Amino acid sequence: MTDWKLSIADEIVANNHTGKGVALAAFFMGSMGLIAATLSACMVVFIAPPAEASGLPQLIVYMAEAELMEERKALELGNRLLEFRVVLVKIFALTLACFSGLAIGREGPAVHIGAGFGWIVAKCVIRYILNALLPIARAHRSHSL
Repeated sequence: MTDWKLSIADEIVANNHTGKGVALAAFFMGSMGLIAATLSACMVVFIAPPAEASGLPQLIVYMAEAELMEERKALELGNRLLEFRVVLVKIFALTLACFSGLAIGREGPAVHIGAGFGWIVAKCVIRYILNALLPIARAHRSHSL
C-alpha cells in the first residue's frame, strides 16, 4: 500500500510541469495519511474498543486477575478482550495506521493478535469436543450400562 501511495506521488510530480507537483504530491501524501489514520481510529472506537493500544498491558492484567475471578467472569472478560472481531479490527487498524505513517509497536500488537487467535482456536476445539465427542461418549456409556 505504501508503494502504491509513493508511486501515485511520483506520477503527480512527473506529470505536473507547472512547478506545483511537489506541493500536490505532499498534499496527496498527507491527505492519504490523514484518511487512513481516521479510518483506523474509527474502526477501533466504533467497532472494537478492546483493540485500542498495544493490548499487552490488558493481557498481562487479564492473566494475573483470571485466577482470582470466578470462571464465568473470567471467560466473559477473555471473550471481550480476545474475540474474533477485536482481532480482525486490530489487524486492519494496524495496517491502516502503518499505511498512514503512524509509529506503532511490534511486540504488543503481535502478542494481542496471537493471543486472540489462540483463544479462537481453543474455543473451536472445546466446541468440537462438546458437540462431537461428548454425545459419542454418552451413547457409549448408556450402552455399556
